[in-house]
Amino acid sequence: MYRTAVNRIAGQENGTNNHAFDGTVVTNNTGIVTITPGINTGADIGKADVKDNATHTALGWLFDDSNPWKMCIGSYTLPVLQWQETGTCPAIPDHLIA
Repeated sequence: MYRTAVNRIAGQENGTNNHAFDGTVVTNNTGIVTITPGINTGADIGKADVKDNATHTALGWLFDDSNPWKMCIGSYTLPVLQWQETGTCPAIPDHLIA
C-alpha cells in the first residue's frame, strides 16, 4: 500500500502551517502522483520562499542555539538541523538554484 499524502514540510505537529516547494515531484510504483495543496500535503511555495528564513519563521520555526533548526550560510540557503556543522551543509539542489 502506498500513501499519496506526503506532508512535505510541516510547520507544526498537528498539521497546521504545512508548506512545500511547488517543484516537488512525488512518485510511487505506478508513476508520478499528483499532489493537491492542502492541510495534509502543504501549501505550494516557490524557490525564493523555500530559501527565505522569513518563510520558515512565519510558520513558527525557531532558528537559535536552543532550537532544532538553523539556516546554512553561503550558497546553501535552506534550513538544516542545528547539530550539522556549517561546513557540512550540502550543495544546493540544481532545481532550487536561481
